[in-house]
Amino acid sequence: MAFFQLFTTIPLYYDEVFHLNEFKIGILLFLNVAIIVVFEMPLLNYLEKQRIPIVKYIIMSCILLTVSFLVMYQNFWIGILIISIILMTLSEMLGFPYTNRYALNRAKDGLEGSYMAMYAMSFSIAHIFSPKIGFDIVEKFGYQANWLVSGLYGVIGIILAIWLSKRTQKGL
Repeated sequence: MAFFQLFTTIPLYYDEVFHLNEFKIGILLFLNVAIIVVFEMPLLNYLEKQRIPIVKYIIMSCILLTVSFLVMYQNFWIGILIISIILMTLSEMLGFPYTNRYALNRAKDGLEGSYMAMYAMSFSIAHIFSPKIGFDIVEKFGYQANWLVSGLYGVIGIILAIWLSKRTQKGL
């Protein structure tokens, strides 16, 4: 839910709070894509060789996402937008490939398609509810409250990923 703010409330925040025009907003969003295009595959290749449990990458992804929203909460300097988008992009690069892989690895033989369908459905649900919830929070309480709530989603993700890590270590 938190990540999908990137496509809805964040561009409006750039416009309404920092008064950026469409070109500058596009540059910030392009920064996300450029970092992914240049660094994601080399990063994943490097991480694959480290033999670190997948859940640890998911935890780090949630931490980076949470920090990106807490950085954005500080609205006194335009540079926070760049820092926040970089942190969010790093979170995306760690989170999406490894959550996808984790779901696939957990599937029993013959149920891989069902697991991946549920994974895809969770993305779809987040795409539907994230804008609605985000804009409702912005309308009633402002952008800063939305960043705190989005950061809270990240904290919940951290807690759940730690729980998942402990559970998988026990072999459940």
